[in-house]
Amino acid sequence: RGKVSEGETVERKEMYKRRKKGSFFFFKQKTAYEMLRSLVGSEMCIRDRYNYGDLLCNVPESKTCKSKKGMLSFTPSRFGFPRPFLWDEGFHLLLGCRWNEDICLTSIANWLDTIDDNGWIPREQPRGEELRNYIPGLVENNNEGNPPSLFFPLLYLYKKTESSGKVNIFIEQYYQSFKKWYYWFYRTQNANKRSGGYADRFKWWGPIEEINLGSGMDDYPRFNGTSVSEVNIDAQVWMIFWSDAMRLFSGDLGRQADKIFFNQRFQNTLKNMAELLDKSDLLYKDLLVDEETRKQHTFSQHFGYINLFPLAFGLLPKGSAELNATLDFIYNNDTIWSEYGLRSLHIHDEFYGVGSNYWRGPVWVGINYLVLKGLKLHYSDVPEAVKIYTEPVSYTHLTLPTIYSVQISVVAVSLKKKN
Repeated sequence: RGKVSEGETVERKEMYKRRKKGSFFFFKQKTAYEMLRSLVGSEMCIRDRYNYGDLLCNVPESKTCKSKKGMLSFTPSRFGFPRPFLWDEGFHLLLGCRWNEDICLTSIANWLDTIDDNGWIPREQPRGEELRNYIPGLVENNNEGNPPSLFFPLLYLYKKTESSGKVNIFIEQYYQSFKKWYYWFYRTQNANKRSGGYADRFKWWGPIEEINLGSGMDDYPRFNGTSVSEVNIDAQVWMIFWSDAMRLFSGDLGRQADKIFFNQRFQNTLKNMAELLDKSDLLYKDLLVDEETRKQHTFSQHFGYINLFPLAFGLLPKGSAELNATLDFIYNNDTIWSEYGLRSLHIHDEFYGVGSNYWRGPVWVGINYLVLKGLKLHYSDVPEAVKIYTEPVSYTHLTLPTIYSVQISVVAVSLKKKN
């Protein structure tokens, strides 16, 4: 259009401010919270991008890989990770949906349109040669499945009265894709996959036990010596959440047989979560098994984010000893608490800060958000939970020219604590 006049620039700035106040929670004073809100909101809303092309996969014949498809995605890290990530997208769209519902639903639709005949959605999608140049040789593995975080923005819009009509149409349009994706996870991430059958117990399956990209928490330790994962507490909780959402959608669409199925999955998966409670300290943990004998079961002794999932999704009864134990574990400088937020791994763990140090200490905004959301929605009348929720955190990272949307990397060094 050519040069924009000074008056038009001022008008656009005021329009943006009004839109921002209407889209996101507003703080009246110019506090650090308001600065952070403005920074995160503007950073995210200018980072949506569209890419088009095919994928490299371990199953080249897969239609979703060899077909050229488009993807509209919020991709905040354009230099470090300039490609869409499935479970990251669910968190990004919690902001994106508040800013523009149509863009949000288009992004979710693009992801669902990449589902293959078996129900697999590739967890990261560098479609086209340009994006793959950043990480040559990147191949998607159809054994890996990310958490269903896309249901976060979907449920937000679904429960938003003024958006319900539009979202109901969208859910009905993509309901079969939701089912196909759910069934894929239910089959492939089944903890009893070696012996067959569906036991409503889940774990993350990947090429190796030491690194689990599918879980989203890549190098988080899930083994003790020769013992490896049998059931993962975070995978179990994700399936409880997913089954609950699917029974809601199927019921409202009048699909009673599906509602019965999803309700049974919800009840069974929730009941089986009790098997992951270590009664010695009342924390929920990964269940491990000896890799050779497949008989000797133990609880993982690595403490960190995964122990918080039952609280984050409101699955711990109020007044229970399990809730009190988890709150005590959180609010402890000698475990995962810090002035910057919750660390991903216990500071005295043997793997704390070791190796790539990705999910072995640094503070991740997404998981901190889940914990805060759980505290507010489910435990706002529990004094200990309120104390944690209202505890101020340091915002020294606001002096940086940008914010890391998932990981506040400044703490990766500043939280290094050896005793």
